[in-house]
Amino acid sequence: MGKNMNGVGISFISCVNDEIAYEKMCKKINELDKCGFDLEIIPIRKAKSLTAGYNEGMKKAKGKYKVYIHQDVYIQNKKFIYDLVNIFSKYPDVGLMGLIGAEKMHPSGEWWLEKTDFKYGGVIDNTNNINEFVPQEVASFQGEIKYVTAVDGLLIATQYDVKWRDDLFDGWHMYDASQCIEFKRLGYNVCVPQQKDGIWAIHDCGKPSMDNYDKYRRIFLKEYSSDLFRWGILSPTLYQAKCKIKKVNRFIMKPIEKKVKMVLRKK
Repeated sequence: MGKNMNGVGISFISCVNDEIAYEKMCKKINELDKCGFDLEIIPIRKAKSLTAGYNEGMKKAKGKYKVYIHQDVYIQNKKFIYDLVNIFSKYPDVGLMGLIGAEKMHPSGEWWLEKTDFKYGGVIDNTNNINEFVPQEVASFQGEIKYVTAVDGLLIATQYDVKWRDDLFDGWHMYDASQCIEFKRLGYNVCVPQQKDGIWAIHDCGKPSMDNYDKYRRIFLKEYSSDLFRWGILSPTLYQAKCKIKKVNRFIMKPIEKKVKMVLRKK
């Protein structure tokens, strides 16, 4: 891949198993305003998992900036390249940017279950297989970016290279939230951009497969729960509710434990 005058390139990386969707995605990328930047599109076919495919793509990529994008995501913002580079240049603390995410993390590990008050960004998607595209409900915010805890994996852009956890997430779920926490562990921030001139992308995903979803959700919680508690980024209301449940359980268990101790003393 050629470089621009600053030696900067942009690599789009995608795992591919649907050539029609992939060709449409490539067409949209090639229609973007290049702003003097050289682009490359790297397809990874027959990937064992998204994390394995993305790690392979990262090794092949020559660009400073990398955009990990689903094959069925169609970028609508013609100034995407300019906006992406502008944000990363202004905010060196931002390691990873997505299009939609949440400031707080639901205790289940599923950021999208958060209240609208904690969700930011935007995407138009079709998750019901009836060809109905609707924008997700999110809260508004002031400024160019909004710092969040996790983003949706439909499109993840980075300005630093961090290995995807293919040792833990060897399937197709929870890889995105995992990568966000990996960046935060290294001291980088995660953000979503202000999309003031219209939603930046359409995600034509249909109803996603949930095979082994709960398995990877549990792996995510086992690996990252301590980080989420330490950083204080669990949803306050839900976290408080969880604490109340624990208090109720202790209240119920206390007399039972007392009776058990009495029986043991008699023995």
